[in-house]
Amino acid sequence: MSETAGVRAIDHFNLDVPPEHLDAVSRFYTEAVGLYEGERPDFPFPGRWLYAKGVPHALVHLASYTKDDKASLQQATGRFNHVCFSMQGLNAHRDRLEQGGFEFKVSDRPGSKVVQLFLTDPTGVMVELNFSKALEGLAVTAA
Repeated sequence: MSETAGVRAIDHFNLDVPPEHLDAVSRFYTEAVGLYEGERPDFPFPGRWLYAKGVPHALVHLASYTKDDKASLQQATGRFNHVCFSMQGLNAHRDRLEQGGFEFKVSDRPGSKVVQLFLTDPTGVMVELNFSKALEGLAVTAA
């Protein structure tokens, strides 16, 4: 891989929060930690995206994937759902994954400013790799 390809930073982490605790968890991260609630895509499940001053993307994603709390906790990682890395070098990294025999899914949602690759590590933790379309020279398609 080229010197410009690879991990640039941790992009965000995602917590699976029961719907009845969403307000309290959001309040904790906003009041105790100092983040603020901001724009979030229209996902088919409740949640909040929390931002830090001066950072253009949400650092903490709170999501209520299911109303059945027991089902949420059955994931091997408990409340921790996934970690996301901000990346550069989409084609080189995709080739690296394919050559290494790693299974992954690609998400390129209309209107999104990133191409996402989703993998699962050997312990069951989901890993999201975000590639900025602007940095990769790709167009953002209409939503």
